[in-house]
Amino acid sequence: MFKRFTFVFLVVIFLPVIFYAGWVINSLNTSEKILSQVYNQQLNAALITLNQYAWNQIDEWATAVDQLSGTNIDSLQEFLSRNPSLRLILITDSLQSSIRMVGASAVHNVFPAGLKDSLVLRRPVLSDLNRFMVLNNYRKFEPFLLPSGNESEKMVVLVFSSRKLPRRVLGFALDAGRFTREVLRSRLNEVSGEQFIIGVMAGPRSRLVYATREVETSEFKVTKPLWILPEYRIGIRLMGKSADEIIENRLVLNMILIGVLSIVLIIGVVYIYRLVRREVDLVRLKTDFVSNVSHELRTPLTLIRMYAETLDLHPNLKEEKRQTYYRIILNESDRLGRLINNILNFSRIESVKDPYRKSVIEVTQVVSAVVSLYEVQFTAAGFDWAYEPGETAPVLADKEAVSEAVHNLIDNAVKYSGETKWIRISTRTTGKETGITVEDHGVGIDQKHHGMIFDKFSRVATGLVHNTKGSGLGLALVHHIMKHHDGRIELESSPGKGSRFTLWFPVTGTESGQQNLK
Repeated sequence: MFKRFTFVFLVVIFLPVIFYAGWVINSLNTSEKILSQVYNQQLNAALITLNQYAWNQIDEWATAVDQLSGTNIDSLQEFLSRNPSLRLILITDSLQSSIRMVGASAVHNVFPAGLKDSLVLRRPVLSDLNRFMVLNNYRKFEPFLLPSGNESEKMVVLVFSSRKLPRRVLGFALDAGRFTREVLRSRLNEVSGEQFIIGVMAGPRSRLVYATREVETSEFKVTKPLWILPEYRIGIRLMGKSADEIIENRLVLNMILIGVLSIVLIIGVVYIYRLVRREVDLVRLKTDFVSNVSHELRTPLTLIRMYAETLDLHPNLKEEKRQTYYRIILNESDRLGRLINNILNFSRIESVKDPYRKSVIEVTQVVSAVVSLYEVQFTAAGFDWAYEPGETAPVLADKEAVSEAVHNLIDNAVKYSGETKWIRISTRTTGKETGITVEDHGVGIDQKHHGMIFDKFSRVATGLVHNTKGSGLGLALVHHIMKHHDGRIELESSPGKGSRFTLWFPVTGTESGQQNLK
């Protein structure tokens, strides 16, 4: 017991304390690393998502332009009107032998300043785009920023190779600010959620183009470029929390953990106390059990020895007395055998999951056989007794187990009858159950003890029930037998008015009986 006490004490108290101390030390050493990882991991995830979304949108537009490039101008202008972020469409080749530009209307079909020069400078890149498309069948984009005196009016031009027509180079001019505010906006809001603030900045001065919340660009401690838009960057920060606030929150969390640990320690102390008390109670119950069983064994052995010696010393006894003594010896032998069987059966049912061999039996026949063994004892002890067999339906049960249960109930009725020696035993079938009833007018059992009397080694601590010796196993065996037969025990008892035990078994035609048959 003390080894178990020591083990539980170490597990419940010292191990959590050691674990928590190590966790706190490790947390303090790695707090800054954790914060840095949170920033970088969330930023990288947001960047990948947003850049992929932007690239997919640009690729979708490029596919549409590629499909419409061989059609009339009206189709291209209609496409531009549906996508106001696009300013114009370019159609040329890798050598720029001819450059065609389509705007949203005839008024817009004017080359922006510096566009042709920028295309000429990128002639080798345009050739590489065509070569890459031919070899890999993969579309690459070449983005560049058109020079402009007004930073807010700068346009991004994206050129790419046509899948549809070899050596044709296509492109479109993009209003990057409008693209950010109208196309990327929903995705930015979705990624930021309620945890982050995300903003898009443009130019060397980090002009704020769009942000999911009001924020100053200086508040973005970490920024990364957008792949598809030159000179555009994206920044991210935690919403409403600084690093100091996060550390403070961690301190609060530590305090909560300390509180939880304290509760665990209290629970551990209570558990240890209850465990020790339970062990002490169990030792006491086992001591009482040994004492009671010793007394139970001594009584029938004494009677057997006494009557056997009487028969041996008086060989000329009358036949009537001789038969009486033989009958007493036989009955006490049966009583001794039942006590030993109770102990052996209890040991067996504790170690075997289902120790019973079931078959279809007639309950009345089993009860009649048990009652016949008590007739002499009832008469000799002066009992007013009766056996009232009724019509019963067959049940699926272990014949020996049912007999054992009835034996235990009758033994208890005899033991605890007191001065009122009255016993009634009956059988009947009601509905889908067959019942065996053993009733007496003995000392009775208080309502508060009805649940505990079916526990092993349990005996009521007051009155005649306590003073009468017993093993404390009889009703525990009855409960185990009924449990494994899907039956139930009905108890009606009160102090001074006797007890009425009824064992209810499901008949073989019921659903429970059919399950047992399986």
